[in-house]
Amino acid sequence: MTRYHYATLLTAAGFIAAAIFLNGPARWWCAGALLLAYLAGSGLGVFAIRWNYYCDSICRGKPGRKRLALTFDDGPDPVATPALLDLLKSRGARAAFFCVGERAKASPDIVRRIVKEGHTLGNHSYAHKWWTNFLTGLPMEAEILRAQRILADLSGTSPEYYRSPMGLTNPHLGPALRSLGLKL
Repeated sequence: MTRYHYATLLTAAGFIAAAIFLNGPARWWCAGALLLAYLAGSGLGVFAIRWNYYCDSICRGKPGRKRLALTFDDGPDPVATPALLDLLKSRGARAAFFCVGERAKASPDIVRRIVKEGHTLGNHSYAHKWWTNFLTGLPMEAEILRAQRILADLSGTSPEYYRSPMGLTNPHLGPALRSLGLKL
């Protein structure tokens, strides 16, 4: 269960307790405070991916190890990505590229080069639209799966990781990622 599920259960229990043990205005004040706290936590959980509120995410490495992870979003870009790949190659560095499905489809050679040069290829949704994070259930899964199939077809391997557009999460993202075997 996620923190969202625990918060929902605790809020429901709080409502029940307020209904049983409180009378008059105290019941309504308590219910209002519970609802406000629940909505505030759920709203912040959309933006604070590190909270792991709606689903588990990988945001940091293990403590005590000095490492740097280079990650890039929203590509591949026909100008910027090859230049970035050249720079990384000249430094012997590896990075993770979270590619948008429709952009990958338009630049298949760049996707192949990312993988050929030893970089990690990640899924960053099919279209990267502002409304992607408002999708629910099957439409969300379809958006992610569409990009997953394109990236797998172009690279010969299915990405293990997904980065949500704008770094936002919602209650439907975790189940979609689990269904597709992806890590956030």
